[in-house]
Amino acid sequence: MGIYVLGMHRSGTSAVAGILSALCRLPAGRLAVESNPAGQWERPEFRPVLELLLARNRATWAQPPPETAELRIG
Repeated sequence: MGIYVLGMHRSGTSAVAGILSALCRLPAGRLAVESNPAGQWERPEFRPVLELLLARNRATWAQPPPETAELRIG
């Protein structure tokens, strides 16, 4: 069992994951990116899966699919 913090970019998910990690002593990974060298509170191993999901839906982090889109998972 685990706690997963999900959300779109710039929605505060890194901050929430960092707070949970600090308060509850939960493991979290720090993913350093060019725009944030100090790191974000994200598990780096999930990023390739999220990138694949976006690519399958002809989307990117900067241009997510519309809310009305029927997402393709597999």
